[in-house]
Amino acid sequence: MSFKSPLSLQELAENSLLRNRALAISALEDLPSVFIPSLFKKACRKNCSDIMVTMVQAWPFPCLPLGAMIRRKAAYRRILEIILLGLDGLLFQKAYHRRCRLQVLDLRGMPLKMWDTWSVFMAHDPSENPAAVGEAGTEARPLLKVVIDLVLKEGPLTSAESFLVQWVGQREGQTRLCCNKLQIWSMAISYHRGVLERLDLDSIQELSLLCMNNPTCLLNFSPYLGRMRNLRSLLLSSLWSGVFLTPVEKDQIITQFTSQFVKLKHLQSLHLDNVFFLEGHLDQLFWMSFQTLPTLVQLALQSLLRVEALAISAVQDLPWVLFPPVFKEAFNHRQTNILRAMVAVWPFPCLPVGSLMKNPHLETLQAVLDGVDLLLTQVWPRSCKLKVVDFRAVNHNFWHVWGGAEDHACSPQVIRKQQKLEDLPKSEERQPLKIIVDICLKFCRLDECHTHLLQWAKPRKKSLQFCCPKLQMKVLPVCTIIEILKVFEPDTIQELELNSRWRLEALAHFAPYLGQMRNLQKFLMAGVYVDHCLRKTFTEMEYVHKFLSQFSKLNCLQHLYMNQVYSFSGHMDHLVRCLKNPLETLSITLSLVSQSDLNLLPQCQSLWQLKHLNLSGIPLFFFHFKPIQILLESITATLQTLEFEGCELNDSHITALLPGLSQCSQLTKINFYGNGISMLVLEDLVHRTAKLRQLTHELYPAPLECYDNGSLILDRFIQLCSSLMTTLRAIRQPEKVSFGAGICSGCNERCVFSLEIKLCSCWQSD
Repeated sequence: MSFKSPLSLQELAENSLLRNRALAISALEDLPSVFIPSLFKKACRKNCSDIMVTMVQAWPFPCLPLGAMIRRKAAYRRILEIILLGLDGLLFQKAYHRRCRLQVLDLRGMPLKMWDTWSVFMAHDPSENPAAVGEAGTEARPLLKVVIDLVLKEGPLTSAESFLVQWVGQREGQTRLCCNKLQIWSMAISYHRGVLERLDLDSIQELSLLCMNNPTCLLNFSPYLGRMRNLRSLLLSSLWSGVFLTPVEKDQIITQFTSQFVKLKHLQSLHLDNVFFLEGHLDQLFWMSFQTLPTLVQLALQSLLRVEALAISAVQDLPWVLFPPVFKEAFNHRQTNILRAMVAVWPFPCLPVGSLMKNPHLETLQAVLDGVDLLLTQVWPRSCKLKVVDFRAVNHNFWHVWGGAEDHACSPQVIRKQQKLEDLPKSEERQPLKIIVDICLKFCRLDECHTHLLQWAKPRKKSLQFCCPKLQMKVLPVCTIIEILKVFEPDTIQELELNSRWRLEALAHFAPYLGQMRNLQKFLMAGVYVDHCLRKTFTEMEYVHKFLSQFSKLNCLQHLYMNQVYSFSGHMDHLVRCLKNPLETLSITLSLVSQSDLNLLPQCQSLWQLKHLNLSGIPLFFFHFKPIQILLESITATLQTLEFEGCELNDSHITALLPGLSQCSQLTKINFYGNGISMLVLEDLVHRTAKLRQLTHELYPAPLECYDNGSLILDRFIQLCSSLMTTLRAIRQPEKVSFGAGICSGCNERCVFSLEIKLCSCWQSD
C-alpha cells in the first residue's frame, strides 16, 4: 500500500488561509514574500477572486508572470478579468500599497515551472526605478507594462485579447501594451489597425509578416514598421501580388516599405521566404538595411566642409553619390557659397530643397536662387542634370540615403534615373528648368522667403517654368491673386483653396483664371457672399454663370468643397451640367441651397461614384428628403465617408436613409452629430451600422430622451449612451465611436460619451 506524501507546513498554512479568506487577506500585510507565488497559484486554482485582487495590489515583485500559469483557454478570460480588476484598484489608488513593487504584467506563454524560478518575478524594465514604485510620496509612478505575444489574423481577437486591448486603451497614460513577438497574417493589418495603434511598437523585437497577397497590406503597414525601432528579427514569408499593379504602382509600394528599414537600427536577423513581390527590388531592401552603419564617408564630408575654399574647388570633381550628403550638410550649416556652387553642377534631375527648409532662412534660399542664376548665365555644364528645383515643404524620399535623414528611401531609383539621363541623345532640346513651390497667402501676407521667391521669379518667367501644385489664398483682394497667377503656369495647379470672402463681382473677375487650371484636382471654395444690391438681378445671374461655366474646363476635378457659399442657391443646375469628370468628394457645408438644387444631385452622373459626401450644416429638415435618399442608394458601392452633422435630421430622415446606408460596404466614417434622433431609431441605426465591417470612425448624436426642455440630463445621457455602446459591441468591436450631445450655448462645446466621458466646460465647472 502506498501513501500520499505528507503536506509541508507551508502547504498546510496556505490551505488554512484559503479556507478563511478574511484571514488570508489580512495576513498578506505580513506574509513573507517567499510564500506569495505559491499562495497566488492556489488562489487562482480555487477561484478565490477577492484574495487574488488583494494580492495583485500588494504584489511584492516587479513582475507578475500570469501567462506562465494560465494553461486552459477557458480559464484565461475569467482569471484575466480578476487580475485587471485588481490592477484598476492599484492604478487609481492615491498611494500604492507599501509592499507593492509591480511594474510588469507578463501574459506571454511560458512553462509553468517558471513560477518556481525567482528570476521571473524579479524581471523588470531597467529604465524604471523599482524603489519609487511602492512609495507613497510624490515620486511619479512608472507606467504599468502589459506584455503579450500576439498573432493577428483576418478575424477578431480572442475574447481575452480583445478585453485586454480595450482595457489598456481606456487607461492611456497609466499603462503600456508591449509585444515582444508579433505575427501578422494576410489582411489583418487593416482589420486590426486599432490594435497596432495601441501597441508600444518600440517594444517589438521579433516580427513575422506572413501570406501578404495584397500589396496594400505592405503599404498600410509601412508606417508601423518604421516605428519598431528595437526590432531585432524580421521574417517576410509568402509575399506576392494577388491584384494587378502597374510597374509605377509596384515601385511606389516597395519603395515606401523598404524605406522603413533605415530606421531599424537594431535589426540583426532578416529572413526572406517566397517573397515574389520583391523580385527585382531586393537591392532597395539591402541598401536600406546597411544604412544604419556609421560610415567613414560622413567623417570625410565633415572634414571637407570645414575648409570652404577646398569644398568649392572640389565640387567639379565630386562623385555624384556624395552630392546629397555634402549639400545637406552645407545647407544645415548655412554655407551659402558651397550651396551656390553645387546647384550649378547638380548631377540629379531634381533638387528637393524645400524638404530641408523646416526653418526657412533667407540667405540659404538666396544661395540656391543664385546657383540657378549661375546655371542660366553660363554654358550648361555636361555633368549638370538638373530639371526641377522643388521648394515644397514636404518630406522627400531623396535626402536620407546619403544625407542621414529618416524619411523614405530611393537610392536605387536615383541610380537608375541617373543612368537613363546619361543615355539621352545629346542633340535633344533642353526643356526649361522647373521651379516648384506651394503658395499659402493669408491676410495679404507671405512669409519672407516666399515673398523673396516671387520677386525673384517675375523677371525670369520667360527662361524658367514656375509651377504651383498647391495654392491657398485667404482673405485677399482678387487683384493680388491675379498678379500671383501671372507668374505661375495655371495648368500646374492641382489644389486650389479660395477662402477669400469675395463678392460675386470679384468671383466673376477671377473666373477666366480658374478655367485655365485644367489639371485642377481639388477645389475648396469658402466665404462667397451675395451683394444685396445685386440680389435676384440679371447681373447676379451673369456673374454666377460666368464663374460656374469654368467647371466645364476642369476635366481632372475630383474633389469639390464649398463652405459658407451663399451665392449659388438655385444655380446648382448650371454647376451640375458643367461637371465632366466623376467626383470622388462632394462637400457642401454651411451653405445656402434650394430644393431644386437638391433635386438635381441624384440626376448628375458625375456624382454616381462619390467616395465622400458631406452636407453638414445644411438644414435639411425644411426640404423634401427623397433626393438625398436616392443619391445615397446610387453610391452604396463606392461611398467611404458620410457626414450629416448639424443638418436638423429627425427620425423620419434617418429611417429613410437606413436601407441605403446598410448597403455601404466601403464606409469607414459616418457623422450624425447635431441631429434630433430618438433612442428607438438610434438603436436601429447602430444595429445597421454594426454590420459595416470597414467602419473605423462613428459619430452619433445623443438620444432625444437625454434632454428635458432642451437641457441635457447628464445621468440619462450616460445611461442611454452606455446602452447603445453595449448594443454595438455585442455585434462587433468598434474602433472609434462617440455619442455627442448638442452644442452647449455657454461654452460652445459638447459632452461626448466614448471610451471615457468628456464633459463640456460648463458641466466640468458645476
